[in-house]
Amino acid sequence: MATTFSISPLNHSAGFGASVEGLDLNQLEGADGVTTSFPQDSALIRSPMADATFEALEKALYIHKILIIRGQEKLVRWTCLVSVLSTEPAPITQTPTKQLELVMRFDPAAKPVHGHGTSKEVLKAFGGKPSLVGANPVPAEPMLRLIGRGSIPVGHHGVTEPLTLKSGSHKGFHKDVLTDEQLDAGETRFQRWHIDAAFYRTHPPKVTALWTHTLPVGPLLTARFDDGSDTTMEVKPGRTAFIDSTQMYESLSEKDKAWVDHSRAEYAPSPYQWIQDAKAMGNGFGMESDDLETPLIDLPSNNPDLVKQYPLVWINPLTGEKALQVHSIIVAELFIRTSADGAETVVDNVSQVRQILYDLQRPFLKPENILISPQGEGGDSDTPQSSTQRDMGPESAIKYTLQEATTQPSPK
Repeated sequence: MATTFSISPLNHSAGFGASVEGLDLNQLEGADGVTTSFPQDSALIRSPMADATFEALEKALYIHKILIIRGQEKLVRWTCLVSVLSTEPAPITQTPTKQLELVMRFDPAAKPVHGHGTSKEVLKAFGGKPSLVGANPVPAEPMLRLIGRGSIPVGHHGVTEPLTLKSGSHKGFHKDVLTDEQLDAGETRFQRWHIDAAFYRTHPPKVTALWTHTLPVGPLLTARFDDGSDTTMEVKPGRTAFIDSTQMYESLSEKDKAWVDHSRAEYAPSPYQWIQDAKAMGNGFGMESDDLETPLIDLPSNNPDLVKQYPLVWINPLTGEKALQVHSIIVAELFIRTSADGAETVVDNVSQVRQILYDLQRPFLKPENILISPQGEGGDSDTPQSSTQRDMGPESAIKYTLQEATTQPSPK
């Protein structure tokens, strides 16, 4: 039976994103089951969604950059786990595999390995310090990570003991922070604009996804940029904000397009450990250059063979659109050419690298270009990596080529 669903562009000044309705991700099954070996100690009996349905979803994602898939309150999958040591099936367990299956469908050749490593590897890499890059896996599906603020009860998809999540606060990352009085008055900031990728050892994923279990409630907050621009915008608490890197590229002058089209960025080894003691500007978009980066010799890993270097411009595989896709806060070097056969200039002074990229990207960071995640609880959101940012709720969100940042969920 054919699956019928609607895709409607979001009515927003940012000019990207679409809402998907009438689709139940739990019911997107093909005719034949597929057995895989994920994780290593078990086999999951899974079925792919119908090809025509997936192709329509994939096309919509590359066109709209982020999809808010409505009505996914029960985005889970009854999965039969079969031990590799036994032919007898284990008890049927409810796990959130459908979210992972959906994302991996966009890149079937990708290995089922989290870009930042296991939770133990993340904790070790940051010397035991708290980190938002993957320290709280979903026990029943370790490729998925828990992010937010509040208590997770025992039994939540395999959680065996009470877990308290602490969302990222700008106070641990920004050089100058808001006062308690400002926070109490409903002021907030975007904590960190970023791309969901490790940029070391593994390549960025094609697509990432969020599913919102519980959203914070409360009055609108005022997000302050605090970068000398006096810019503010109203936001709902705890939402993720997104900007479209395709439109960011289009906003460049012809002179800037000429050099970004032919230039590359090299990311620092263990980049998030490299900046873990450095501080950001008040807009969460740029870094202060105070020589607080971790010395390369002190990083948990500093292997030149694992360092990643990418073009500043990425090409949408469906539309051919160009996106200015660079995670500027962790770039260590720039290799600049103004034409395909022009001489290459290497910029390896971190302060200069940051200033060049900030001057290139910051003019696009305006309220009218920022999409505050519109999904509700029980939503799934898919986004291709060519926008920078995405958010999902009991709706689900998928994103592609976006940069994102999250506001604090409550005044403190």
